[in-house]
Amino acid sequence: MSWVADLLKDIPLSVVLKEKISLIELKFEESEKKVALLETENANLNIRLLESQKENEILRTQLRVDTESENLDENALQIIRLLSQKGGKRNLWQMEEEIQMPKIQLQYSLAFLEQHSFLESYFRDYTKPTTYELTQKGRKFALDKGFVGSNDTPNNLLDTSG
Repeated sequence: MSWVADLLKDIPLSVVLKEKISLIELKFEESEKKVALLETENANLNIRLLESQKENEILRTQLRVDTESENLDENALQIIRLLSQKGGKRNLWQMEEEIQMPKIQLQYSLAFLEQHSFLESYFRDYTKPTTYELTQKGRKFALDKGFVGSNDTPNNLLDTSG
């Protein structure tokens, strides 16, 4: 706004008007600085908002997976119960014999449990069946549900440190 002062310098004005123009120019400069600060703050807040939204989405996904894993069907519970009582490890053929359920349902439940970190599978070669073993999460779940008695629990099944 100094151009206003330049324009008016040749016009005879009172000292009061010149002082008011100077004050208006100062206020205008202060306003421009405040706008710049607010724009910077707004940009920072937008960045924080995006980060919070990403974190929120991750937490929602984790919650959905945890909720799904807590709502195990009877077939999945039966598999965890069997593995927890048989030392935590069985192959597919053994489970087919010991659990009376259709093979497709057994495979579905095993895949579901593996996807939700209750089991790990080990494939050795084509002549031997896939072996399934309870993970730390699966062992803890079995203990929490009371699937394992203290007398028939192997030491590795009780390890809930990880």
